[in-house]
Amino acid sequence: MNLEEFNWMNESELRVESDKFHIKSTPNSDFICSPVKGNVIANAPFLFKEVDGSFIINARVKPTFRSTYDACTVFVYANERKWLKTAFEYTDLGTNSIVTVATDNYSDDANGVDIEGDYVYLQIIRKENVFACHYSTNGIDYKMARILRMDAPSTLKIGIAVQSPTGEGQFMEFGDLKISKTLPNDIRKSK
Repeated sequence: MNLEEFNWMNESELRVESDKFHIKSTPNSDFICSPVKGNVIANAPFLFKEVDGSFIINARVKPTFRSTYDACTVFVYANERKWLKTAFEYTDLGTNSIVTVATDNYSDDANGVDIEGDYVYLQIIRKENVFACHYSTNGIDYKMARILRMDAPSTLKIGIAVQSPTGEGQFMEFGDLKISKTLPNDIRKSK
């Protein structure tokens, strides 16, 4: 995918190689609308393009796990208080897990399955106002991590983000970034 078509929110360093690229997470960076404290943090580097209507976005992600909550994410953004991310994250449980965060005024943050390898494929599908979050270990067979309905504007910012909420930040790897308007028949099963 041509990254020149993308824009930055919270710009950071980008290194592009032939089949992959790296984005540097910045210190204490995150997107979260805390359900406990009520505060909003929206400072994580986010590389996006605007897409209208239904879509599917997926990417291979390989985070550098150094600090709690370090993650690579596939990210869908309407505004500071309405967004969705699917992440491969080093959790506060000490595991490398699929994590989904749906934010509609406040964030609903949920840890999912643990992943043994150092990379995974992440995906979000939008069909009207239904969003499905998936992951895959091979880029072919996707499993659902979350499905939800969220009233969102027709045009959204979609792309990838990196975070290091408790750390100093570091480069994280992405590859096989794809955005399509062709949806699977069943967005829950991604088939």
